[in-house]
Amino acid sequence: MWRFIKIDSIDKKSGDWAFDPAFTGWNGYILYDGQGHMGAQITPKGYKDFDANKNINSLNIEGLK
Repeated sequence: MWRFIKIDSIDKKSGDWAFDPAFTGWNGYILYDGQGHMGAQITPKGYKDFDANKNINSLNIEGLK
């Protein structure tokens, strides 16, 4: 499990680093399969689990978000 604490981005013109709040609070997990492969799951801040009892094909665009 992991959580973004701080992300800095570089201004390519000036070369200066600056705090980028866009991903603050995101979290997720990293999986390794033991054969050198890795997968990362990323969840934005405020993400809520959807109701797994619903038929996913019946969800509207907002429900899928």
